[in-house]
Amino acid sequence: MFIFNVPKNLIVGSTVLAFLSVLFLSNPVPIQAKSANPFVGTWELISFEYRNRETNEMAFRPMEGRISYDADGNMAAQLMPLIESAPDERRNDRYIAYYGTVEIDEDKKSVTHHVLGSNLNAWVGTDLVRYYDTDKKGPLVLVLKNDDGDTTTRLVWKRL
Repeated sequence: MFIFNVPKNLIVGSTVLAFLSVLFLSNPVPIQAKSANPFVGTWELISFEYRNRETNEMAFRPMEGRISYDADGNMAAQLMPLIESAPDERRNDRYIAYYGTVEIDEDKKSVTHHVLGSNLNAWVGTDLVRYYDTDKKGPLVLVLKNDDGDTTTRLVWKRL
């Protein structure tokens, strides 16, 4: 039998390091798996439709954007026209960015964005209500409705 003269703190430190390596490096958990909330994550805009006021028909608008939700109830969104669809001055006029907290009402299938900051001053301090359709695997569909309950805007997002 061999007896090594190894300092006790080296053995303890090595054991702790090995344990932490296995704990944190073996199976990283994606943020979506940490929460039962199907919104948590980052989403890319794939479709933007709005109701044309003149024709009352839904029309496609070439937009791009991202929206993110975290497990702590925060959100942030940015939307803008596609580069090839608008000259620079029009692209800047239609840029929308805001952030805040989020509240989900599963009974109404609505998500409310409590706006804390935005490039649109009129939005700061307001609640933006969107109606949703989503599951953990499919797209996120957010619908804006007017006071009569008619759809005015429909945004479809895919998870990144």
